[in-house]
Amino acid sequence: MRRLLIILKNKQYGEKEVKKLKNPAQRFYYNTNMTIEQKITFLEYAKVQMKEYGKKKIPLYDPDARWMLNKKNREEISYNIQTCVDTESQLIMSVHNSQNANDCFELPPTLQKAIENSPVKPEEVLADAGYNSEITFVFLKKEDIEGYIYNSTQSRIDKGKRRTNPFSLDNVEINYEDNYIQCFMGHPLFNKYTYTVIDKNKEELGLPADTKRIYVNTEACKECSLRQECLSEKQNHKTYTIYGSPEKREMIVKMKTEEAQKIYSQRAPTVESPFGTFKQYYHIDVMFYRGREKIENIFNLYATAYNLNKIYKKLINKLITENNEYIYFVKEKINKYN
Repeated sequence: MRRLLIILKNKQYGEKEVKKLKNPAQRFYYNTNMTIEQKITFLEYAKVQMKEYGKKKIPLYDPDARWMLNKKNREEISYNIQTCVDTESQLIMSVHNSQNANDCFELPPTLQKAIENSPVKPEEVLADAGYNSEITFVFLKKEDIEGYIYNSTQSRIDKGKRRTNPFSLDNVEINYEDNYIQCFMGHPLFNKYTYTVIDKNKEELGLPADTKRIYVNTEACKECSLRQECLSEKQNHKTYTIYGSPEKREMIVKMKTEEAQKIYSQRAPTVESPFGTFKQYYHIDVMFYRGREKIENIFNLYATAYNLNKIYKKLINKLITENNEYIYFVKEKINKYN
């Protein structure tokens, strides 16, 4: 990209320099649909995107897009579309188009748009483990919204994908209130060391620091009958290490309660249903548009169409169930053909 910019900006470079470029760069150079000034502006923007997001490569035909893993674990050029859906009406409250492959930063901007769009501020939000992060918890606390969010371990267990290794964290009982871990064999491992993890990036964002807790019980490990299966050759005792801010620990404790799990169970049918419709009828897997803003605008149109259709069906159902004359007319026609 740097060589291509130099060649475009300096007219003294000739065909020999252009031929040294890779084929995609040569095709871009000889593209007659853009002027030299447009090509320079386009490449400068792409250069800024690479620097800002720390990427070594981005697609030239859409510098706003990013390489992401799809559901089949394959890399493809994509956007990360976020939606906020009302659990009761199943109407889409907001759409947010992100360039981040990870969801951990995306709940605040998506929910902020929902707050602006809705006449009533939401009291609760349900989100999957991908949104379990300090930036989410800080935002929810600031907006005074109750969050229900599993962590990765709770999410795996909820989906029936608990790790098979009996000695992993998925198969131990973590007691956050009394600060100990009960291992697979029922032995308690106590919190021996506690450290505050210094993270300059989190400090700059005003996020709470993680706490590193190390749990051990050397005496129990000495007498354990599964010592050989549990420990490696270099280990004398089992060590469990848990990271997490106080906000994360509070969320984990809350999500262990039956009440929180009952509320959280509403998330999957509410959120997944609209996306299924978008994929089947709006074909969002392949969109013939470029640019983050344009894609978000297109998706907002899709969401508006989805909402109007949903509202129309609700009104029709209400009309049918409440209008006695209509019900009598339908019954009369059915009886006629019977």
